[in-house]
Amino acid sequence: MRTTIINSTYERSDEYFDLGAALIASVIGASDRHEVSAIDFSFVWDKWEDYLKEKLLEFKPEVIGIPTYSPRMPQVLTIARKCKQILPNVKIVLGGHHASLDTLKTLKQACVDFVVVGEAENTIIVLLNAMEDNPVKGYYDIPFLAFKDGEELVENALGKLPTPAELNELPYTDWTLWEHHEKSIYHCGFLPIIGVRGCPYKCTFCSSPILAKRLKGTGPFVRESSAVRTAQEVAWQWERHHHQGLRYMMFYDQNFLMNKDWLEEFSNEYQRLGLHEKVPFSCY
Repeated sequence: MRTTIINSTYERSDEYFDLGAALIASVIGASDRHEVSAIDFSFVWDKWEDYLKEKLLEFKPEVIGIPTYSPRMPQVLTIARKCKQILPNVKIVLGGHHASLDTLKTLKQACVDFVVVGEAENTIIVLLNAMEDNPVKGYYDIPFLAFKDGEELVENALGKLPTPAELNELPYTDWTLWEHHEKSIYHCGFLPIIGVRGCPYKCTFCSSPILAKRLKGTGPFVRESSAVRTAQEVAWQWERHHHQGLRYMMFYDQNFLMNKDWLEEFSNEYQRLGLHEKVPFSCY
């Protein structure tokens, strides 16, 4: 299946890098069965509709995936409607925090065909396979998926979140899928990365504990990629992008200092690779 992943920031947002969108695009791109493209509106804000039409007609995707965040839902739905106008038969898949926390209301939108709850790396490949092999009937067997069967809204049971071992098998994030990645890196000076997913705390101002409650029963909410692998990805990204103006890495972990053993192992590998002498990092 030809799939396009879209970063929805067309309103001159400073969020140039959507790590979730990039991870999903990278997973699809690494598969041996599906093709992927990415659309990012950075630097084309004033002509984003023309840019969208040009890219969709060029690649002709059968599926479009868009990550969701509550403050950005008006933009997400505007883009989804535009996509349907340009390619009436295209299937729209929404994922991310907002779609996970308000699943059925999101699915009720006329421009939305599927909603993925939780982390989509595994789900998206299974869904794309089902679209080719057994449309509709095959959808009922996919955990974390909500979809439309005619007029009926179907919400499947949750499954299991990716384990640490499965996280280690994911491909590194391929930012070259983003057409404007060179401009974004030069402008911002950093690339995002994540080593540990989830957070154990229950801060009332944060959506993370609400998402953890939504995903209860799916396995540990906090999961760690290998500290060694994480440092090695930094080295890989540095070699690919330092000539484009990459000056540091930004860790998007919700609490980077949470696990001291992991941090020590990461730091040792960071130094072993010589990264401490050439690429600093920032973190939350």
